[in-house]
Amino acid sequence: MKKQGGQDFVEFALVLPLFVLFLMGIVYGGLLYGDFVSYNNWVRSAAREAAIEERDPDGTYGSLQKDYLKRIQESDKNTNLYIVKNDDFKIDNVTTDSHLKDGKGYLQVRVTLKLSLNDNGNGLVETLKSWPDKINMVKDSNGQLRTFTIVYYMYEEIQTNKK
Repeated sequence: MKKQGGQDFVEFALVLPLFVLFLMGIVYGGLLYGDFVSYNNWVRSAAREAAIEERDPDGTYGSLQKDYLKRIQESDKNTNLYIVKNDDFKIDNVTTDSHLKDGKGYLQVRVTLKLSLNDNGNGLVETLKSWPDKINMVKDSNGQLRTFTIVYYMYEEIQTNKK
């Protein structure tokens, strides 16, 4: 029987591209998750700051909202998967009567960030959009790109008297 020289190299050449593709998929998935965690941290931080800071003279959080929106849009991201538009970030108050104690209640600060998928040159989104509708992860039932919403609530530190 003849010795089959080079068989190991051929098998290695066949398996290596699949292994590298699998490894790069894991790395890219980690980068995507890191971006999502970063957005969560921005929203949580904005909620905490809104809860302890004074509101603007008009009773809103307009200046804080503009500041955090600018920070979010200018922050370094690992991927280009999400888009944050100017009207996608909002800080407002929600009154909750269920937490009244001795006639005093607390306002809750609500911070909302809507993340839209970026289909402008993002290879992952372009690839996923082409999948059949039954297994498509980036389109909703209307065929539109999905949006993901992050919402944080935090009690405002300033007490208000409810009557």
